[in-house]
Amino acid sequence: MKKFNILTSSLFMAVLFIGFSGSAQESLTEQISNDQNHQLLFKIVQSSSMAQTLSQEEEAYTVFAPSNESLSQAFRENTSYGQITKSSMENIVAHNIVKGKWTLDKLKNKLNSDGSFSLTNEADEKIEVSMENGKVYLKAGDKTAELQSPTQASNGLLYNIDVVFIN
Repeated sequence: MKKFNILTSSLFMAVLFIGFSGSAQESLTEQISNDQNHQLLFKIVQSSSMAQTLSQEEEAYTVFAPSNESLSQAFRENTSYGQITKSSMENIVAHNIVKGKWTLDKLKNKLNSDGSFSLTNEADEKIEVSMENGKVYLKAGDKTAELQSPTQASNGLLYNIDVVFIN
């Protein structure tokens, strides 16, 4: 009887573990929508042509997600974005997304082998990648962001950044 209880308990624990570890991750769009620090970005993404793309599993993307505060600041500072238009929202989204799943390790390995390199965002512009004292930085135009650990999504990665890459 004791063997039966141990076997039953082990089976029950295995089912629980598999059930919890096998749960589906949220898409990039869901990750952004559920983060209070990215509600402004969520509204912008929803108004852009990338909304559906960031919800699908067909291709992985890396999103450099500006905070509500950094988006508000960008709109205040940049007179061309004084009027929020569909075009300006498309521009913001396109400048902050790159194709592929760019983990910190992948970025560091590429930097270690190539020295420096750049990613091409969905606006077809370059985001320079560099490393200093083991930290990875992105630079686009006059904006620089330090990358911290990303959030894993079912279709890519989401990095929280405190700047907005716009042209």
